[in-house]
Amino acid sequence: MIESDATMVQKAQAGDREAFGQLFGRHAETALRLAGQMVGEECAREMVQEGALQALLSLDRLAERASFGSWLCGIVLNLCRGQLRQRRRELSWEDLVGGACALRNS
Repeated sequence: MIESDATMVQKAQAGDREAFGQLFGRHAETALRLAGQMVGEECAREMVQEGALQALLSLDRLAERASFGSWLCGIVLNLCRGQLRQRRRELSWEDLVGGACALRNS
């Protein structure tokens, strides 16, 4: 018999790492697809792994145990948004100006 997410969260909150692993396994593919759409497949795996760690470390703050899947996906999407913001910051002034100058000189 397959246990509900709420039951698995309760077990994981009590320290059952195997329960958390099974719970994460149920929702990892969905989180990976969502992350892949935002940041690409290569980076998506890293975001999902980081999301799993954050979920594990903050499991006690999950208000609605039955909504673990959407909560995990929310964590992963927030990590992806942060990654996208970081990528935008990494553009150098030369990249921006160089592109504009190249267009003017054409």
